[in-house]
Amino acid sequence: MHSMTNRIERTILARAERGEDLFFCLTRLVEENDVRCGALQVIGAVAKAKLGIFEDGRYEWVEHDGALEIASCTGNVALKEGVPFVHAHAVLTDHRGTVLGGHVGEGCIIDPTAEIHLQIWADEVSRRLDEATGLWLLDI
Repeated sequence: MHSMTNRIERTILARAERGEDLFFCLTRLVEENDVRCGALQVIGAVAKAKLGIFEDGRYEWVEHDGALEIASCTGNVALKEGVPFVHAHAVLTDHRGTVLGGHVGEGCIIDPTAEIHLQIWADEVSRRLDEATGLWLLDI
C-alpha cells in the first residue's frame, strides 16, 4: 500500500439543479473554483444514470432510466496529465431498494437535486498511467 498525508485547505458546498448532468456539475465546480486536488461526497437523486464498471482493461457503461436515490457518491480530484480530473463512484437505489453502483459517467441526470460537499486538499496529488492495468492510479 502507498499513502500520504494531506490537509484540508477549504470546503465548498454546492447544490445542483434538476436536469443537470452530475459528472459535468462536478467538473464545472472544480474548474470554476480552481480546485486541483480534493475529495467529494454527493447525496440527492437522479432520473437517469450512466455507471461504469472496469472490466478486461476498459470501462463497460450501463444506463438506467427511472428515479434513483443517490445513497452515496464519493470520489476525488487529482491531476491527470496536469489537469484536474474528477473520479467518482455512486451507489444508487430504486423504489424497491435495488442497489446499483459504479463509476459516475456523463449521463447521470439530476432530479430533483444533488448536494455536493467538496474538500480541497492543500498539497497536489497526481495520477499516473499504470501499464499493467491500464488505469490512471494515484501517484502516492
